[in-house]
Amino acid sequence: MKLVTTPSSSRTIVRTPSDPTLRLRPGDRPQWLEAPVTQEVQQRWRCAAWKAGLPVDVWVALLLEWELVGGELSDLYDPVLEYATVMLETPHLPLGDARRRWVRQLTDGSAPDNDELPTLALPCRLLARIPPTERASRLRPIERGDLDAAKILDIAATVEGLTMEAWAYRCALRLAGARR
Repeated sequence: MKLVTTPSSSRTIVRTPSDPTLRLRPGDRPQWLEAPVTQEVQQRWRCAAWKAGLPVDVWVALLLEWELVGGELSDLYDPVLEYATVMLETPHLPLGDARRRWVRQLTDGSAPDNDELPTLALPCRLLARIPPTERASRLRPIERGDLDAAKILDIAATVEGLTMEAWAYRCALRLAGARR
């Protein structure tokens, strides 16, 4: 894996043809974290990610962001998820290569044969929201999350060039405004 500085001076992970899976959504800046969970939990994560056809890093990041978004949206979560589902059924403009590749990875499922557990590459923007002292308690239960819902929200966000979090909050504001 090579880290390359882009013109905007943010760091991104660049993949080669020999390593076709993405560990982060396009545009996210990685932060490496030693998984604050036992080897038994890491093995469960590995198996669940493999079954889902995703790299462990992607599986953890999707479920972590889903948990953060769902916890903050509370009553508006279900309408936001319904809106995302409907949105994905309507035609939209084609995505750029990086976003198209990300969506394909989420929908087609092509988990790599290996991972770097206990080291995870997670988006800085997500880890910045969780105090270091709370990371273990926030990451431990993510395997109980709704991966299908996380994928739907993330794909809807990707279609509009946003993160799941930004897209869901924007959608919730629109829905709340429409209820008035």
